[in-house]
Amino acid sequence: METLPACPACGSIHVLANAQSIKDYSISKETFSLSRCRDCGLIYTNPRPDQAHIGPYYQSEVYVSHTGSDAPGFINSLYRWVRQYTLGVKKRQVEQRNSLEFRRLLDVGCGTGEFASYMSQTGWEVMAVEPDETTAERARALHGLMVNNEEWLNTTNERFEVITMWHVLEHVHDLRLRIHSIQQLLMPGGLFVVAVPNPMSTDAQHYKEHWAAWDVPRHLYHFPPKTLREFIESMGFESIATRPMYFDPMYVSMLSEQYRADSKTTAILGLLKGLWFLCSALVKKDACSSQVYFFRKKNHA
Repeated sequence: METLPACPACGSIHVLANAQSIKDYSISKETFSLSRCRDCGLIYTNPRPDQAHIGPYYQSEVYVSHTGSDAPGFINSLYRWVRQYTLGVKKRQVEQRNSLEFRRLLDVGCGTGEFASYMSQTGWEVMAVEPDETTAERARALHGLMVNNEEWLNTTNERFEVITMWHVLEHVHDLRLRIHSIQQLLMPGGLFVVAVPNPMSTDAQHYKEHWAAWDVPRHLYHFPPKTLREFIESMGFESIATRPMYFDPMYVSMLSEQYRADSKTTAILGLLKGLWFLCSALVKKDACSSQVYFFRKKNHA
């Protein structure tokens, strides 16, 4: 385990340690502590497994973003259906905000490659990055994608009009280095798309320590919306839009009900609650379980 002495976003040492204890319900059953920065508001898992030892926390057939289409269970089946449906939604959101002429896209943390493949099939020139080699090989085999490792981000001379990170930034060990590399790879005026869970959401406030999107220790960071926007803006971007991920409240609530009741019969209750949380997110800003943030690289950056 590694312990961070300062906030990984702003570097502040004014940190509330052991602000909350969260159990890893899905894989290890271990309990982890969350720290909260008193200056920028970032919540982060601390201590946490270092990069060399976090791999086993992903090794489970229930971790559907890495295992792809074969993971069992009703909730994972729903996850796959929603993922397929939302590919078109993501494409429209990207194309509406891409102000540059060319269509070169880098998907960082591509998992098994569904989004990267979809964009490639619809006329985009696509490259991808996936740190887990087994998952990267699955993406190559399933979709014929060009998938690079993380080190490639710091050595390539490629440039892109759009870079996407769909539920990935919360997993990255060196937060500032990753955003710096993204900033370097984007063309001036390029679009940076980040989707992350929202610890200030209505469902997070309801489920508290049982909220499934804590997902410790795989989720190293838990970004309040204001914190994320200010952090990315400090790295040479401007925030241009935030949109809710409409299906996430249902998926997260179904898992959260299972964690709270330790029962597999609570999926319907979670689905109903998730619909209520979605309605709340439609009328209240920054209340959705997960949100997509759109940033534009400043021309002078």
